[in-house]
Amino acid sequence: MRFLTDVMMKKAGRWLRMLGHDVEPAESEDDDALLGQARRGGLILLTKDVELHERAQKAGIQSFLPTKKGNAKEVAEILAHFGLNADNFPSRTRCPECNGPLKEVEKKEVEGRIPQKSFESHERFWVCGKGGHIFWEGAHWKNIGEEVGKIREELAAIRGKIAAEKNLAATRGELSAGNEMSAGKEPAAGTEG
Repeated sequence: MRFLTDVMMKKAGRWLRMLGHDVEPAESEDDDALLGQARRGGLILLTKDVELHERAQKAGIQSFLPTKKGNAKEVAEILAHFGLNADNFPSRTRCPECNGPLKEVEKKEVEGRIPQKSFESHERFWVCGKGGHIFWEGAHWKNIGEEVGKIREELAAIRGKIAAEKNLAATRGELSAGNEMSAGKEPAAGTEG
């Protein structure tokens, strides 16, 4: 499953990439260009723009319009809607900048390409196979882990709510069938009495 984000979903796109999901950055902020990019790439458009979402749907381009506010809630809503998980961090993280695959490399391969202090104080490094960006577990790593934790919590809450709604609907269906039986009616097709 591959996605494209508009400018309003740029932050969510970065987090989805960090969670290992294929999210292409927008080539342009222009709506027509975004729709063309989504069509050419077979990408699902993620947008907060109602008009753009409606245009995409009319053009036969799959699009999703999140309703939640806040990064963790937005990302979790997208994951839940498409049946995706948040378990790929950091093992399958993609480059948050350009969506390229990250490859762990030997420390010596990044020498002279990053600040010397970072080189001396860290042992694990990843290089983007597309844009050449270099990453390491810097001071921000704790903050990233906390945000991933929030996304996972939100995702669990959304999935729990969906499961509860399904159980309630199933219970209502059983109650409805039971009421029909007690009234001497045959249960509706697909229900058991």
